[in-house]
Amino acid sequence: MNNRMFRIGLGAALGALVLGVIGILALGGNDDAEARKTLEVEVVEIGSRFVFDETPVHADDGLPDYGGEFVTQGYIYAAGTIEEGHDGINADGSPEYPDAVIGQWTCRGWHVGDGAHSSGEPWVVTTQIFAFDGPTDGDQKGTKTIVTDGYELPDFGVYVTRAITGGTGDYRRAEGEQYQELLDFNETNGVILKVELNIF
Repeated sequence: MNNRMFRIGLGAALGALVLGVIGILALGGNDDAEARKTLEVEVVEIGSRFVFDETPVHADDGLPDYGGEFVTQGYIYAAGTIEEGHDGINADGSPEYPDAVIGQWTCRGWHVGDGAHSSGEPWVVTTQIFAFDGPTDGDQKGTKTIVTDGYELPDFGVYVTRAITGGTGDYRRAEGEQYQELLDFNETNGVILKVELNIF
């Protein structure tokens, strides 16, 4: 084989190798089929778990103003669990469908815009943790989570897009987009959210 043919053959082999590496990177190196899918869930916030800083607040009603930090938690149900006329939570903060709870939702962040008085614009920027740890995971928490970041809107029936920034366990290489819609407020004054997690 002459040098020219050798160089052509070597170039073809290297090209195939590069394309293979690019293909692996495009998949994120993720070998978990479960982590490449769409999850549709409903989130019900526990109103008593919403705790915010003493300042800054609006002078007229004491609700959080721009820059106010907070943390809150709630229940995760599979999409379609909450029946019409129900909101997924009891007045005492316990889940209305205890056997249907598939995880815990934790949200922390800051108020932006006009804080709790915002309308037609984002009212908070947050990190959300969707924890799907089950009985088979033992006492260790954080073994199967999805983490997202972005804005949230105070307006009903309007979707906002957020970034999936990572996770643990089956979702340890998760990335993608979260679509979120505010459906209503429940009887504990917590939000009810429709969430779609599109994991790449």
